[in-house]
Amino acid sequence: MKVATRIVPLMLVGANAAAFVQSTVPLRHLSAPVVADSALIVSTPSVRPLSDGRAVILDPFHRRVLLLDTVLAHPKILVDSSGSTGVRYPSTFGGLVRYLGDSTLFVDMDAQALVLFDPEAKVARTISFPIPKDLFKLTNTEETYTRPVTDPQGNIVYCVDRRRTRMQSDTGVPPSSTHDSAAIVRVNLGRRTLDTVTRHLYPYHVGNPVGTPVNPLPVTDDWTLLPDGTFAFVRGGDYHVEFLHPDGTMISSPRLPFDWRRVTDDDKQRIRDSLLIVLQRQSATRDSAARARASSRREPGSGGRGAGVSASGGGTGGGELPAIMRPAPVPEPARVVDASEMADYYPSIRPGSVTSDPEGNVWILPTTSVNAAGGLTYDLVNAKGVLVERVQLPPQRRLLALGAHGVVYMLNATGGKPTLERARIVRP
Repeated sequence: MKVATRIVPLMLVGANAAAFVQSTVPLRHLSAPVVADSALIVSTPSVRPLSDGRAVILDPFHRRVLLLDTVLAHPKILVDSSGSTGVRYPSTFGGLVRYLGDSTLFVDMDAQALVLFDPEAKVARTISFPIPKDLFKLTNTEETYTRPVTDPQGNIVYCVDRRRTRMQSDTGVPPSSTHDSAAIVRVNLGRRTLDTVTRHLYPYHVGNPVGTPVNPLPVTDDWTLLPDGTFAFVRGGDYHVEFLHPDGTMISSPRLPFDWRRVTDDDKQRIRDSLLIVLQRQSATRDSAARARASSRREPGSGGRGAGVSASGGGTGGGELPAIMRPAPVPEPARVVDASEMADYYPSIRPGSVTSDPEGNVWILPTTSVNAAGGLTYDLVNAKGVLVERVQLPPQRRLLALGAHGVVYMLNATGGKPTLERARIVRP
């Protein structure tokens, strides 16, 4: 029996009490936003708030990093593609990692290093990353399950997927026989060591090879790191939070109120069919690209590699094609689990949505909410595991980052062009 179908009915026994709790938890809204110049941002940015109201912004479209003042104006270029500031934006991907205090790490994939900006946004030094193959996981292009954070000791903490923990032993975690766990690892930049904090549940298909069946309604966990170094794990099966403190003690909150909704058989089939169409289109695109690469590798006249060489290896002295000429592997077709394997209730949390604010509150975006019609509505759980309030974003806004004293950075997509906004939670 699936986890969701086993746990959720227990939750519904207290549905009346949960509805009462939902009605008594205060719902907060945001102040009128400060809006950045729309010319500054044309794609989804990464935001690193500073304590004085300024913000460091990574704009992947323009391949640059900016420092904006307290009104999101007067941009100062910290990194660009020309290298005019002394730091060149990498040819592949960049990334921002919040570091100690108001300092910030910029991920330079070309140099395989981290550039440390001090609180005044000046280059302090460059740090080589001890695990070069993991540096990509610190960029802003990885799935949110691997998002990097920094603990109070300056260690970089991030998530590695199941395939990596199976293939490598440097995490200290034995190969897993499960299909749905990921390791949260911690890198000490000074000692250049890596250790594993714990594991957590994540969607089965994340980080797995193309062709792995995708479950559109995964029962999963999520996590974040609080300012004092406490890990908060949001358990999606029955919607509660577990806190792993720096001293190793673990405490658990009660199950939180949630608007549990049943998924009908018709809903399951509709969701499955819709996702399958999307995945088949993506698979077709990958298949076309793979065949184009294979064709180009066999094309005669490219530096003499392909001219006069037969499929049997004629002219090479062997019976196998050189590696550069072998056809690229074609991805397996997209697959989605059968409707019968999907959960009977909508999952409680959206994977990758959990984060925390400087005051130590855990922000959780439930998949369903009685308040969500007017905009995404987050549950705020304090460090004691108490649901203290809900915060509703304006319509068509996406949460980007959280600053001190209730500051919220959002992406506004209502005008057809992304716009960066900053607002503050309105509290009595």
